[in-house]
Amino acid sequence: ADATPPTASFNWQCSGGKLMNTSSLTPTWILPETPGLYTLSLNVSNLLGSVSTSKMVLVKDLGKTSPDALPLIYYPFNGNTTNLAQNGFDAVSHGAVSAADQRGNAGNAYSFSTGNQYIATPNAPELNFTAQLSVSLWVKPEALPNYEQFVISHGSYEERYKMSITPEKKLRWTLKTSNGVADVDDPTPLKTGEFVHYTGVYTGYSLELYRNGLFVAYKALDGTIGTSTKSITLARKDESETNYTFQGTLDEVRIYDQALPAGFIQTLPNLWQLTSGIGQEKEDTGVSVWPNPFSDHFSINTKGQGQTVSLEIFNLQGQTIWSKDDVIGGEVLTPGMLVSKGVYLLKVTAPNGRNYSVKLIKN
Repeated sequence: ADATPPTASFNWQCSGGKLMNTSSLTPTWILPETPGLYTLSLNVSNLLGSVSTSKMVLVKDLGKTSPDALPLIYYPFNGNTTNLAQNGFDAVSHGAVSAADQRGNAGNAYSFSTGNQYIATPNAPELNFTAQLSVSLWVKPEALPNYEQFVISHGSYEERYKMSITPEKKLRWTLKTSNGVADVDDPTPLKTGEFVHYTGVYTGYSLELYRNGLFVAYKALDGTIGTSTKSITLARKDESETNYTFQGTLDEVRIYDQALPAGFIQTLPNLWQLTSGIGQEKEDTGVSVWPNPFSDHFSINTKGQGQTVSLEIFNLQGQTIWSKDDVIGGEVLTPGMLVSKGVYLLKVTAPNGRNYSVKLIKN
């Protein structure tokens, strides 16, 4: 009898990009230029029959390293709950206690130990955007009980989104859209007393989770994001629910109405200011602008009396819209009609080359 196995034929297909050698066992796939979810399919057949299988593949652009705009919310929690991203959306602390951040700097984070302690941002229409979303923060749990703990929530899974810690000690990123609810979990359990940085992203086609800047999980999801009338809450599900509260420390909370690029997410665990897009900015209380917000003119005050500095004003896309060299502290500056109403970053460069950034608001 002939023991030679029947010859098999292969047929590969893809939903995007270009496939070469589609009838071989090892085809070449030229990836599509547009990030998204794509399907690879294989059909194998011989005289005995055929079998098919397919695999969904997430394609990301790793070359893009900066977001398209600043966050709507940035809470560095350096002694207060002020939003440094723009004028508005300041949070309110309800008994949260100042704590050390991941770098060991005292008073640069907030901790929570009881159900009465939480931080809330009053709801607003501008916070109910529906196309894309990114949320990032530092988490350090001090207890990992056998019930779910809410880290951040805006209407939770019933209305909008949340990050929580499951009874299995894993961080979960959950989002509700017009097409359903999806969860993605970090496969690595959390440990008490250890900081971990997380970023949750919704692209409009996928729900993604990043741990310490690195991609760890995703699920396919599309549709418009649900809306909520509730406040954004940290360490609680909402302002009325006292169960499922988080015990530990939170820091560096950022909320974007866009899907952050994977290349930028990699930098977030080491980013301790508003943006890295205009150089090596340093936090410094010796640089101030008055008045701020301003209408037609403002003055800048620097640490050194008589010290000259260089100034640049950037819009939220990182474009320079105004600059001036050899500025003396106290000098009245008139950008005039070059600057329209909105939020900007003012970059201050000292003679020693050190840079500072100040949020600037034009009325």
